[in-house]
Amino acid sequence: TDNELRWTRDWRVLEDELFDDYMALEKEAPGKVALMDFLRQRYDDDIGALNLIWDTEFESFTALEALSKTSAGDKDALLLDKRAFLKVVAARYFSFTDDAIKAVDPNHLNLGCRFVSALSAIEVIEAAGEYLDVMSVNNYVFKEGVTEITEDLFGPLLESTDFLQKFADVAKLPILVSEYGFRAADSGLPNTYPLIYPTYDTQTDRADAFESYAREGFAKSYLVGLHWFRFVDQPASGRFDGEDNNFGLVDITDEPYDIVTTRMRMTFDALYMEAVKSDK
Repeated sequence: TDNELRWTRDWRVLEDELFDDYMALEKEAPGKVALMDFLRQRYDDDIGALNLIWDTEFESFTALEALSKTSAGDKDALLLDKRAFLKVVAARYFSFTDDAIKAVDPNHLNLGCRFVSALSAIEVIEAAGEYLDVMSVNNYVFKEGVTEITEDLFGPLLESTDFLQKFADVAKLPILVSEYGFRAADSGLPNTYPLIYPTYDTQTDRADAFESYAREGFAKSYLVGLHWFRFVDQPASGRFDGEDNNFGLVDITDEPYDIVTTRMRMTFDALYMEAVKSDK
């Protein structure tokens, strides 16, 4: 239904949660009405109870409603409410899109939206699990320290030891890796953006990384597929957002990276045969 939506703070918006986006709306906007209804229900229509938790001094919910930006003395308590509201927003999104899909296409699986593995809140995954048939996760291998940085900047996020296992445990659904890939320096491409992925020395190293990833993935009972990013290399001058990577199976002249593509065919053939034998 979409790709890498902004559920929490991330590289696109460094500070504001979706709660803050809704708070900034005019008070008559449906989103602002939904937010105020959520807060009134959460605190039993008692502004004193909210003030006690947030360490604030609002005279009424009407006074709170008039604001376009909310701050609180207890930032952690406010964040708990922000993330609770996030779950409400996520449930609305996934229920609405699921109804729309099923209305016109009841006989196919709803794969949901493509999550960023390192930028996913547990509240959203819980909500998604109620409506989807498969969880789609963009799950790259990151440089050392990247997940710790994202947690520090944008957390709380899903614990990073094994993202796919956590998605499967929380959503209780099969997992499709909807995006992954590796890049190598010998392609001649800059491989400079984004900085969060490792760059291997050679196409052989890149093929090794792929095979390790695929074999490790399909050893997990919940994994139903891997979707490589991407078919053709990105341009050396950078695409629309500056990405300039050797993620392709072919270069920009359509010449295959034979070492990588041959290894892919061999690996997937072997994995298929192993699966057939285990079924017998």
